[in-house]
Amino acid sequence: MREVLAAPDAAIALLARKEPLLNVPIEKQRLLYVTRTLIATPDAKKLGVGDVDDARMSASIDAIAAAFELPRKPAAADVFSRSFLPPKEERTIPDVPGNP
Repeated sequence: MREVLAAPDAAIALLARKEPLLNVPIEKQRLLYVTRTLIATPDAKKLGVGDVDDARMSASIDAIAAAFELPRKPAAADVFSRSFLPPKEERTIPDVPGNP
């Protein structure tokens, strides 16, 4: 992802070689928009892509456990592990061009 964002034109050009019907300007715009709005979120900027906020995870578990009347509420560590994540520096996305 970092390589794609470092050179979005090259990334889309490579994709267009595989899919000649691709509309290059639209796909570049889509790539940057999706990255800005769905990937490079405030949480991702703070924690790194792929990580979660423990308090937010616990609140989500609480809500799901209550809604489904679960007999046991799992701990956040039962649901999510950081052991597979590379260091935060490798999961940080640079600023994405375009309007936020």
